Amino acid sequence: MKIFFQNLLHKFLSIERDPKRLAYATCLGLFIGFSPFLLFQTPLIFILGYLLRLPIPIIFSVVYLINNPFFTTIPIIIANYLTGYIIFTYFIPWNLCVYNPSWFAWMEKKIGPSINHYLGIKDICFWYFMVGGVVFAILFSVPFYPLFKRFYMKLITHENNSPK
Repeated sequence: MKIFFQNLLHKFLSIERDPKRLAYATCLGLFIGFSPFLLFQTPLIFILGYLLRLPIPIIFSVVYLINNPFFTTIPIIIANYLTGYIIFTYFIPWNLCVYNPSWFAWMEKKIGPSINHYLGIKDICFWYFMVGGVVFAILFSVPFYPLFKRFYMKLITHENNSPK
């Protein structure tokens, strides 16, 4: 596993050598990976990577390391929903369930009973998921920019100073 991540970092550094751009790309990948826009993640990677002129392979790698369809998608969806639920239950007491889109009613009928059983939430709300997902994605991407920038700066200087 250690060799896998070392090879991945070397590939990142072969694509881009600027620590700021690497940190921006990594944080954008974190944002997209944690965002609630599940069906639009891949188009978002290409559109935002192109518009912001960031290395698309790095963004793509980070998104699918974070939001792996086999292991982390369901926990991320639950965390997105619970973030919105906490925000709109405890901090801003608004009932956004009345504004659910009409197509969302079938999903509420399908997964509502199991969510009530396992999480203790009686109504599921599309807007809790969307707003909570954006807030969750911001909380797990923006604060990490300085850490990634410092990490990439040290990694690049270490690679430049290491004997070849």
